[in-house]
Amino acid sequence: MLKKSFLPLLFLAPFIVFGWGKTGHRTIAQMGQDMLSKDVQDKITATLGGSNMAMVANWADEIRSDKQYKYVSRWHYTNLNENLTKEEYEKNAFMQNYGQIIYRVYSIAQTLHDRQRNKDAANDSYVKNDTVLLKLLIHFVGDMHQPLHLGRPKDLGANKIKVKWFNDKINLHSLWDNRIISIEGLSYTEWAQYLSSTHNLTPVKISSEDELQKAVIEWGWDVYQFTNIIYNNIDDTDKTYEYVYNYKWIYEKCFCLAAERLAGIMNYIYD
Repeated sequence: MLKKSFLPLLFLAPFIVFGWGKTGHRTIAQMGQDMLSKDVQDKITATLGGSNMAMVANWADEIRSDKQYKYVSRWHYTNLNENLTKEEYEKNAFMQNYGQIIYRVYSIAQTLHDRQRNKDAANDSYVKNDTVLLKLLIHFVGDMHQPLHLGRPKDLGANKIKVKWFNDKINLHSLWDNRIISIEGLSYTEWAQYLSSTHNLTPVKISSEDELQKAVIEWGWDVYQFTNIIYNNIDDTDKTYEYVYNYKWIYEKCFCLAAERLAGIMNYIYD
């Protein structure tokens, strides 16, 4: 069903990326968990050994120094060329050669779903520990909704694009990973409360593997549109509060979409 492609659309070598930083990932996880029934939350807590989604949301970044998880490094992103048509994107969204975030959201979710129903899991079944898979999944849904985790291969997802952020010289990827979020000065609980109260959030509905696969591909396409907006508006001006004001709508929208989709995946797995 899923074929490897060797088209030069994705970047091969892993690069250190931390989508949304700790606050962003915890915000998405908290918002997602708040939309779940007590029964589903209890199953998640049991799988996580008594913890909750927000507290494990950054685990996939924290294990980067552990050699046994080296294979996960390319699961955090999928670098896509610019101006892809919808057809071109769909043909390459699940490519596994050069970055795997879109594919892994689907495959881990389906593996956990199958295991809950005592079915043979053919996707990420080589990872035997459900707790590990769930922690990865929670994080990767957040990563997939950070637009520059679907950035261009030529600049390593904007890691090579230098910008000035309040006179600090940084790269555009790190600006979107955490700087633009931390400038708000909110805790993850404050972010979650604010966004949940200002948006009508509802978990997406997924009832089959086919629906899951199609949904995850479509989610990536949605985020890719935000990626294009960010790239199409790069200039050499200093990035300050005006930049935050102009792009606040994008990261708030991405947070909300990620939370709704994370909740939908959790319902698909555990409900």
